[in-house]
Amino acid sequence: MEDPHKLAYMLFCCDSPPGTTEISGAQNTIGLVFPDLARSEYDGTYGPCHIEHLPDEDALRFVDFLYLIPLGPRHDGFAVLENTHVNQVGAQALVETGPRPRPTSNR
Repeated sequence: MEDPHKLAYMLFCCDSPPGTTEISGAQNTIGLVFPDLARSEYDGTYGPCHIEHLPDEDALRFVDFLYLIPLGPRHDGFAVLENTHVNQVGAQALVETGPRPRPTSNR
């Protein structure tokens, strides 16, 4: 497939088909398709509305210090947002840490 954005979107749809109540997996599919760091923006619709690629060497060196912990498959009835503490104050704090979202979509 020539369009990696489309491939990432198709993989995301396999993990969280349209209509899924609790979507997840967008970052996973982006990571599988693109070889560099990426920052995703969301506008409340299904999936990311913009993906910014960060091929910066300094940013990639930072990743050398991260350790990933493998997880097993999700069990039946797994709820992505169960036992999370998502609230308006915390979400607003995250919004204010990054740049303003772009109004265009690259889906």
